[in-house]
Amino acid sequence: MNTVKKMSQKCRTNGTDVRIFGTKKELSGITGRGESSVFAITDSNFAGVIRQEIDRIQSEREVF
Repeated sequence: MNTVKKMSQKCRTNGTDVRIFGTKKELSGITGRGESSVFAITDSNFAGVIRQEIDRIQSEREVF
């Protein structure tokens, strides 16, 4: 089972919101953490901002 499936399943089981965004390389470059592909945001306010931004970017991609 790959990482996306595992993490998505765990999040659904625990009622945790999840977003899939970017590639491992892109996320590692953005965050400065080499070879990281999964990130958890524990601050609810910060998580809300990140979630809204990801949703906005993905909705803009769907339009084009």
